[in-house]
Amino acid sequence: MGFSYVGQAAEPEILYTGGTFDAGGATFRLGNWGGFWKEQWMEKFIPEFEKDFNCKVSYDGGWPWFPKYVAGGEKNPPHAVSNWNLFQMSKAANAGDFFVDIEEIKANIPNADQIWDFAWLSGTGVTWGFGEHCFVYRKDLVEEPHPTEFADFWEDRFDGMRASYITSNGLFPPLWMTAAQVFGEGPHDVATMEKAMKDSMPMKIVDFTGTMQMLLEKGEVVIGEQWDGELYTMLEAGLPLEVVWWPKGYRAILSQTFTVSKHVSALEKKLAYAFINRALSARWQYELAEVSLGLRSTNKYVRVPEKLAKWGVKNTAEAVAEIWVPEYTWYRENEDEIVRMAESIFAGH
Repeated sequence: MGFSYVGQAAEPEILYTGGTFDAGGATFRLGNWGGFWKEQWMEKFIPEFEKDFNCKVSYDGGWPWFPKYVAGGEKNPPHAVSNWNLFQMSKAANAGDFFVDIEEIKANIPNADQIWDFAWLSGTGVTWGFGEHCFVYRKDLVEEPHPTEFADFWEDRFDGMRASYITSNGLFPPLWMTAAQVFGEGPHDVATMEKAMKDSMPMKIVDFTGTMQMLLEKGEVVIGEQWDGELYTMLEAGLPLEVVWWPKGYRAILSQTFTVSKHVSALEKKLAYAFINRALSARWQYELAEVSLGLRSTNKYVRVPEKLAKWGVKNTAEAVAEIWVPEYTWYRENEDEIVRMAESIFAGH
């Protein structure tokens, strides 16, 4: 399951084979999140990379990336490497020939064989960090029997007290594609999506995960869609929450995924591969999991930090076998229809 893609007939261009090299002070353009995230990267990771490769990292924390790629055009990308959620990345991938294909990334990343297979399923970039979509509920406000199954989100007792996301949020598509799988003929069953949306009403529609957290804290909703990294943060804060995991094989991920721009100089592209290779190393993966607000690693050999392990997080083949990468290529092709349908339902029409 996931994206489908067709590899190019030509052999991938090999620019980087491992180790360090002297980039002669060249600039490497990186698009990554701002705020606290930027502070962590600039303090713990970027200086080491700049020193080891004699380069200067130009860090752009001014998301969103999509308008910058479209404005510059295919030949003038804003970054050599951009960090995306799959939902936004798929929009850019569909809009133009911006990125090198997955086989070329693999061929230039010596650490590629250490990465779980699902990290490559987008066909466009490599996922280095992830969390799982789930439902969370206030166990002090929900009477027994407590919800345990995906379908329990739709129980009548949660009418008006359940919450999900607006159509532009990356957590929107996986919920309804999973509902189509669980209740219908598969994740592309739009008719079943429509019924699931209608059956969920009345429901609060929120803009992003921070708003969901606030509503749960205040008790204005008692069950909502989240991702597990945010769940662990709320549990650490003492919020009385419990989790309902989505079905095995359809536990959709919220990802952090690196793309490499096709139309940059050979030197900057070589730095791009070196940077991603370093980010996928077991050492950086562990350190990133330590500081990145609940994200898990995609390197098979990384020990789970205690702050995640204590909540039951495992980095094993059995654990990642349950993961699903939604087929965003299909979603983008049908997005207009689905968004119109959802917004009409959410508006009460």
